[in-house]
Amino acid sequence: MIEIFERMGRTKPVYAITDGLPKELLHRPPEFEGAYDPHVWFDPELWSYTVDVVADKLSVLDPRSAGQYRTNAAAFEQRLAELDSYARSKRC
Repeated sequence: MIEIFERMGRTKPVYAITDGLPKELLHRPPEFEGAYDPHVWFDPELWSYTVDVVADKLSVLDPRSAGQYRTNAAAFEQRLAELDSYARSKRC
């Protein structure tokens, strides 16, 4: 995937939106041999940390729509919190 993102970055903005995730919340399963599990979108709590990053980056690229990005980010964060709560209530 790194090569794909590097190629894309030659012609358009590409951001590593997960770089700022709290390391203590990341999963480090044995099958990833010392690396973190990159599938953070499977965890609503982890994914919620990326929402503001995306809104910030989009706001820089499109300042006229910054307010809408912020509004949408807040709504999405709320939905992720609800999903996380629901998922935690269903754990065995």
